[in-house]
Amino acid sequence: MSDFFKLVFYRAGAAFGTLFFSVLITFYYSDDITEKIFSITLVLYLLSIASRSGFELLIVKDYHALTCKNKPEWFGNMLSIVFVLSAIYGALYYFIDLFFLKSGNELWVVVNLLPFSSLLIFSYYFRAKEFKFLSALVEHGSLFLIVSVFIVAAKLIGLPIENPMIILTILNWIFFFLILILLLKFNLVQFSFTRFTIIKKLLISGSPFMLLAIASYVTLWIPAFIIKTESAKAFIDYNLAVRLLAPVTFIITAVDFYLSSHFSKAKKEGDTTIINDLFYQFRRFFLFSGVSYIVLTSVLLFYAISYFDEVTHQIVLFYGVVLSGYFISCLIGPCGILLNMYGLVKYANYATLISAFLVTILVIPIFNVFGALGAVVLVASSILLRNSMMYFILKNYKVLV
Repeated sequence: MSDFFKLVFYRAGAAFGTLFFSVLITFYYSDDITEKIFSITLVLYLLSIASRSGFELLIVKDYHALTCKNKPEWFGNMLSIVFVLSAIYGALYYFIDLFFLKSGNELWVVVNLLPFSSLLIFSYYFRAKEFKFLSALVEHGSLFLIVSVFIVAAKLIGLPIENPMIILTILNWIFFFLILILLLKFNLVQFSFTRFTIIKKLLISGSPFMLLAIASYVTLWIPAFIIKTESAKAFIDYNLAVRLLAPVTFIITAVDFYLSSHFSKAKKEGDTTIINDLFYQFRRFFLFSGVSYIVLTSVLLFYAISYFDEVTHQIVLFYGVVLSGYFISCLIGPCGILLNMYGLVKYANYATLISAFLVTILVIPIFNVFGALGAVVLVASSILLRNSMMYFILKNYKVLV
């Protein structure tokens, strides 16, 4: 467990960076600017998931196998694919937004997509090589945290930044070039375009993880854009409510990071006892940390809603509903990562796709009848449904006893 808490310590700044950025933007800027920033970041996250092709989880799961079989150029091939896909998806979004969506956000998305997609690949690569500080430093959350510091500093010295996307874009590219130069200097990456079989294998191996990530993202964020049709304020409130869950999702991610290597090692050794012990141990951990977090945030929100106009009853309501879905899901256990380690990722995909499909087809009719709250309840229900299905699959395959 000590290794787990070290991991939590290293990644805490990255996890809270996005939350701090979201709160700061809401307090410092008008609803119009806040809504625009939130829309851009949501699209960036979605397109970056597609551009990464699931490589981040592939690195964690198969780092040693990739290194032994494909030599150093495997990481260069991986980055090359991310660069090309970022350019393709960025161009597609530019024309779709320019001629159909007409949101006016297309340029910011295109300019930021390539470095934004690459940062998480860098982070997972450093994590696999045990460079924990560097791994946390180049997380998206760390980028948003540093952007937030610049915004606060500029305001304190009397030079307020009218458009936060300018600072985000500059720092995004600085991060990207600094890390790429570091990798090249120490010969940690080699670019090779001759071994197309490696590129094909990487895409095939990473695609299930990408599908899983996109479906999970769609489940949580498609309702945001439906809610946006009601009002920009409701869209902002939903964004803030979900960002307030950053500590929860951070713990879930940290648990997956920690368990991925331990599950993989125990599986190779055929030790199902350790796997079951770890699974139920972290179920108890989620119970303790979840209850503590609910009590803490309830007290903080009670006072915040009294003193800050930006903190509305709608934010608290949205937050409570989605948190309930996550909390109960966590009590079921870290099912998704265990399915991946046992080569049952297709069943994890099935569960996630079913949840995403139900949200996609039901969100509009439920929103029309019950409003924004109905859409939020649907999100919480889908999160619980997804992990419940994964748990029953694990039981069915006798992975858990």
